Amino acid sequence: MHVFLSYELRWFARNPIGQIEYWFSEHSAKLTGHWDRTDEYLKTNSPQFSVKVREGRLEFKLRGEQGINPLAALPGNACFWKKWSYELLQLPPAGLFPEKTDVIEIQKERILRYTSADTNDVTSSLPPGSAGCQIEYSRISIGKNIYYSFGLEAFGPGKEQMIHELQHAANVLINEIPDLTVTDLDNADYPEKLAAL
Repeated sequence: MHVFLSYELRWFARNPIGQIEYWFSEHSAKLTGHWDRTDEYLKTNSPQFSVKVREGRLEFKLRGEQGINPLAALPGNACFWKKWSYELLQLPPAGLFPEKTDVIEIQKERILRYTSADTNDVTSSLPPGSAGCQIEYSRISIGKNIYYSFGLEAFGPGKEQMIHELQHAANVLINEIPDLTVTDLDNADYPEKLAAL
């Protein structure tokens, strides 16, 4: 079992987010139009937690404090999250959730870049154990609907460090995209988005 702590801010849109796509292309990352993976989310109807199977792992994710966002340039509800991840050594033939009416299948294609307050670089990875922030842009399919998601996921040894890393990542984005705006996007995390469907 692995436990992960993060501080996250995410938005959804029904159309491609042009400013974000351009920023990723400037950092050598583009969506290809091919799905990377399919995640199965158990229907919890709760914006507070999620249960999902992804790539051979069972993950539980619980939301902590909400509404702490020091980023005036990127308004939205930032939340602390705790995730427990278990490796599934063997799945039943019908999968972990055989009743498909109990799950929501989401196909995802993601591109990622990382920042760290220790450096001004935007990179494709960070050394294990580093503090930093993952910047994610995704194309996702839920049923017959396509969405696009833009998110910041900060990680580090404590809440103050994670807030600092989120601020740094936001500053990098604002410096490189001075006219970036998210006010017309749907500010939500995955459990909140799925609960609203």
